[in-house]
Amino acid sequence: DGRAFRPHLTLARAREREESDAMRGLARMGKGVVFAAETRMECVDVMQSVLGAAARYERVHAARLVA
Repeated sequence: DGRAFRPHLTLARAREREESDAMRGLARMGKGVVFAAETRMECVDVMQSVLGAAARYERVHAARLVA
C-alpha cells in the first residue's frame, strides 16, 4: 500500500464492546504467555484502529521513555 513499515504489536482486536466476557478470557489466557526479546524503544504509542472500508489508526496516548 506504499506506507512505510512501522513495527508494532497488536495486543487485541474486537469488533463489539459488548464482548467483555471474551476479552476477560483473552486476558486470562495472555497471562500464561512468555515472550523474551530485546529491542531499543524511545516511545510507546497506544493506538486505536477504526475499522471501515480502510482501517484508520488514531493515537490514544503517547509516552516517551526515559533513558
